[in-house]
Amino acid sequence: MSGKPTSAHIVIGPESSGTRFLTGILIDAGCTGDTGHAQRWDTMVPKAKKYPHIVWRKSVPHGKAWPRLTHMVRTLESNGYKDVRVIVLVREPFALQHSQVKRRHVPNIAAACRNIRKAYLHIFNHLAKSGAAFSVVSYEALALHGVPARRSILDELGLRLLKPNVTPRNENAKHYKHK
Repeated sequence: MSGKPTSAHIVIGPESSGTRFLTGILIDAGCTGDTGHAQRWDTMVPKAKKYPHIVWRKSVPHGKAWPRLTHMVRTLESNGYKDVRVIVLVREPFALQHSQVKRRHVPNIAAACRNIRKAYLHIFNHLAKSGAAFSVVSYEALALHGVPARRSILDELGLRLLKPNVTPRNENAKHYKHK
């Protein structure tokens, strides 16, 4: 890790936006966290002294719950994290909508459109309330441009790529095959 004594990164975005992909990249950069749906920080409050660099992933919604992002930020700040950053994932709308339907997050494209709009409103309303520092990251940049794109976001976060284990993949292309 470079420069910063402690850092907490909340990776958030609508379901199927790439939050697990980016979380894996932050774990490769030395952050403690989980790429799966179960998140250790949901049940165990991280302490900056024990876990100096963490990543906490949430899709919106997360299961059937809408994450209390403002509460997450405050919890991390009150537990010693001096640098709390929210990273909002965005993804090309057509692929995002079709991925949500394919993964059965929603029953159809119209429901996906509503779900995605509601998710971004939820995220940005919480960001406005919390005043937390945030970055917006494109799934496409990470998937299509590989290591250079990863280094760019990690530089912004004050992290460095330790091991590039997450393979870049364009998961969008499959949603266009039926067109």
